[in-house]
Amino acid sequence: MNQEQRRKLYEKGFNDGVETTQDYMVKALYGAAALAAHREFGFGSTRCQRLLNKMDQIVTEIFTSWEVIDKAWEECGLKIAFKDDPMEPFQKIEEEKKDETD
Repeated sequence: MNQEQRRKLYEKGFNDGVETTQDYMVKALYGAAALAAHREFGFGSTRCQRLLNKMDQIVTEIFTSWEVIDKAWEECGLKIAFKDDPMEPFQKIEEEKKDETD
């Protein structure tokens, strides 16, 4: 096996690993959303399925992660900022929004 063949095998393995990890992460996030809706608001399987279908629609319609984050800011008044404050990654921004509209 030459160096080019090893490089191609490495890239294939790397890409397969990334794809598998992304698949599991997406499934885990959808599962967590369903569990949170069930535990916090008493959603049953029908409402959880409607929630997940709506999430899937939003993810499909909005092209980038930044757009989803901006929409959460605009429509829900939530700042999603894991790196800014890892201890409080979801912050209500009512005061900040009030300042912007004045």
